[in-house]
Amino acid sequence: MSTADQSCCYKTFSFRVKDATSGKRLAGLARSVNTVWNFCNEISGKSADRGPRWITKAQLRDLTKGAGRELRLPSQIVQEVIDEFIIKRRVRGRPRLR
Repeated sequence: MSTADQSCCYKTFSFRVKDATSGKRLAGLARSVNTVWNFCNEISGKSADRGPRWITKAQLRDLTKGAGRELRLPSQIVQEVIDEFIIKRRVRGRPRLR
């Protein structure tokens, strides 16, 4: 027999290991991020109602200072949500997003 006939075949299995609480934790984080987004949307809409100038990124960051502790989110996540909101708002050209 040649060496090609004696070659072995390997079978690889792939398993996804997930504990019982990871889905609940991710759902809680999603709710917290959604709360930050909704807050930014609400404040941006109110600032546009008051005058022609919209609220800036720095002002939103000042308003959400310390919110990460209550929402159990790192402050970097809160800042990233604000940055993403400002980008989407600028692209749409309106102060309040749906």
